[in-house]
Amino acid sequence: MKRGCKPLLKPLLKPLLATCLCGLLCGTAFAWDEAERSTLARSLATLLASETPCDLAYNQEAIRRFIDKQVPANDMQFPTELTNSLFFRNEELKDMSTSQKTAHCHQIERIAKSYSFVR
Repeated sequence: MKRGCKPLLKPLLKPLLATCLCGLLCGTAFAWDEAERSTLARSLATLLASETPCDLAYNQEAIRRFIDKQVPANDMQFPTELTNSLFFRNEELKDMSTSQKTAHCHQIERIAKSYSFVR
């Protein structure tokens, strides 16, 4: 019985292995996309939520260019992720001490300048 099964399994091993490998790679890529979206949304939310508390005025066209460059045009989940992150960042900013706000705003201004959000 073992001899009869071996020839049947051999042709199936390569496609099965290829299917499993593809599943692993596709799953990893999908998870990376989710993580990438989440990280970008949180980072941009921190920058945007800091505009008023840090007395900055962002160039709206620079924000559009940043999104065009960083966010896929068909990513329908990004706006929701950004909005949710903005809510939490706004709450965090309310509770900052003066020193914490100084350090935070200084780095925010540096980041904003690096992306041409401010001059």
